[in-house]
Amino acid sequence: MSTLDKLMNAYRSHFAGRDLPEPSSVNFHVAPDRIDVQPFSTDDVTHLVNLLRWAQTLNGVTGRQWRTPGSDSLHIHLSGRTDSGTNVTVYGGIPYPHVDGLVRLAPGESESVTPDEVYLLADLLQQDAA
Repeated sequence: MSTLDKLMNAYRSHFAGRDLPEPSSVNFHVAPDRIDVQPFSTDDVTHLVNLLRWAQTLNGVTGRQWRTPGSDSLHIHLSGRTDSGTNVTVYGGIPYPHVDGLVRLAPGESESVTPDEVYLLADLLQQDAA
């Protein structure tokens, strides 16, 4: 069985049957063995919640967020492993001006982030919208 077949089978067996948001993109990386998932979203809060819903199905989740130097976006990657050990990264981005003051990063700067911090950010954004 090829590495691509293994990744596709890992995706099907881990995510099939779970109530997860529809992905807008799924990429299979043969080297290194990794699956990237970008959940579909309609707004900032939904996007962050969708990232978290996907990430909570993974083990050993770590995260990184960075402010892009040119497009003024905040990009968030949450990475972990399926029960079978396949590496998965769930990622997305929201406009940085929407989180300015809540996240303090200079253009091009990055930092680690936990799922709890992403949840808190989503909660604060939802409170601001209310």
